[in-house]
Amino acid sequence: MTSLLYHISILLISLLFACRTLSYQDKITIDWIDKKKIEIDRDSSLQSLTQGYLAEGEQKKYDGFYLTKYSKNDSLRKVEWERKLSYGISQLNYYYWNNRLIYAYEIEKNYLILDSTFQYNYQNPVIVFEKEAYFKDGRFVTGRIFGKRKFLLSQNEHPDDLLGSGEFYLQKPWYRLNKK
Repeated sequence: MTSLLYHISILLISLLFACRTLSYQDKITIDWIDKKKIEIDRDSSLQSLTQGYLAEGEQKKYDGFYLTKYSKNDSLRKVEWERKLSYGISQLNYYYWNNRLIYAYEIEKNYLILDSTFQYNYQNPVIVFEKEAYFKDGRFVTGRIFGKRKFLLSQNEHPDDLLGSGEFYLQKPWYRLNKK
C-alpha cells in the first residue's frame, strides 16, 4: 500500500511541476520577444512624439507625467509612460510588433523619507514593485511580479493585467505620428 501511495505522490508532484513550467514553444516566444525589445530599443529611425505635463517650481520634482510614443512606418513600436507622484515614480513600457502588444513592463519607485523632518529624498528612489508580461497573438504567455505597491489599486494583481492597458494605445488614432 505504501508503494502505491509513493508512486501516486511522485506522479502528482511530476504533474504539478509539468503544469508550472513553460512549454518549449513559450520559451522560444519569450526569446523572440526579448530580441524584438532589443531591436526596438536600438532602432534610431523610430519617430517619437512626447506629450505630458510638468509642474513648475518646487512641485516639478514630484508632480507631472509624460507619454512618449515611438512608431515606424505608421506602426506603433513602443510606448513609455511615466508619472511623478509625491511619494515616487510610476513607469510603464509597452512594446509592439506588427501592431500587436508583445511585452509590457511596469515599475514603481518610492522616495525614501529623510530622518525626523519627514521630507522625501528625491535623489535616489527605491524600487518597490515590478511587473512584466509577455504576450503572443493577443494572449498572455507568462509574467512575473516582484514586490508590493505602496498604494495597492487591486488586491489581485496579475501580470496579464497589462494586456488591456497596452492594447488601449493601439486603439487610439494618435499613435500615428506622421504629421500631414
